[in-house]
Amino acid sequence: FQHAQWTLGIRKPHEWPDAYAPFTLKGLESHFRNPMLFLFSEDDIVDAAASTSAIVVGLLDFILSLPCERSVHLFKRSEGASSHCQMGGLSYAHTVIFHWLNQTLCGKEWNVPSDPAARQAFVEIFKKYGGERGAKKAQKVLDSARLI
Repeated sequence: FQHAQWTLGIRKPHEWPDAYAPFTLKGLESHFRNPMLFLFSEDDIVDAAASTSAIVVGLLDFILSLPCERSVHLFKRSEGASSHCQMGGLSYAHTVIFHWLNQTLCGKEWNVPSDPAARQAFVEIFKKYGGERGAKKAQKVLDSARLI
């Protein structure tokens, strides 16, 4: 909250939603044409990014609304990179990001065997914080995006 006080000029926590209201991408979805990578950290989904199930579901709705190629990755606690911005697992995060860039920009395949449990973990974490709607939306994201 202290950072928001400084950057947004707010004094009380209840002023936060109004201060952030002008900063939205809603309505601009059709402008996103280039491939996008969405990184989720297990502990960050509820701690920093989404304090309510409506926000969690809204995030997934936004991803689903994009006309571009989408890739998603979930950093799990068991992998040591589940904190905000993958703190504690930056080497792992960089590996994921740079492999995605290499594949997306250079066409080089990333020959890493897929983790069959990764799809289920993605759905489960969104179910935990977004309820059944979160789980259903997460499954739709996986049906239309590449899980890396």
